[in-house]
Amino acid sequence: DSTTSSKPAFIIRDEIERVLGNLLISYQTKGFDIICSHSVVNSEDVVLEEGATNELKFEISIVKVQLLNVNGLLMKKISGDPWIYKSICDQILQN
Repeated sequence: DSTTSSKPAFIIRDEIERVLGNLLISYQTKGFDIICSHSVVNSEDVVLEEGATNELKFEISIVKVQLLNVNGLLMKKISGDPWIYKSICDQILQN
């Protein structure tokens, strides 16, 4: 999946906010930075990494890639289980 786009940053932000809403992920937007939090419901399918909490927090930043004249996504996990973070990032990029 590509993490760059020639679309304007505000369109990308709107699309990300739509997807986060569809995935029931809470978020706060400040400019082109989106701070996200998601409470993971533990089920038999989900095995949390030792020391990880049920709360996942991560940041999505829309950045300008100057050399290519496109916008990119910079995604960073703040806290929570890395496998759940990876799964959510994959879902965001697919949508």
